[in-house]
Amino acid sequence: MFGFHEFNWLMPISMAIFWGGVFYLLFSGLEKKVSVEAPVDIAKRRFASGDITVEELDEIKKKL
Repeated sequence: MFGFHEFNWLMPISMAIFWGGVFYLLFSGLEKKVSVEAPVDIAKRRFASGDITVEELDEIKKKL
């Protein structure tokens, strides 16, 4: 009396949810924008971390 035909509406809904999740996972990462950092900002960050000296920082600023 109560067979699978009572829940035949469940299959299309579950498939739509499944494929919607797959498409979301595939295409959600495509819109991530890469932040472009200016060369002077990179040099300032390297100076702050101690990778370059004041003289090297000034030389980079002059070249840019």
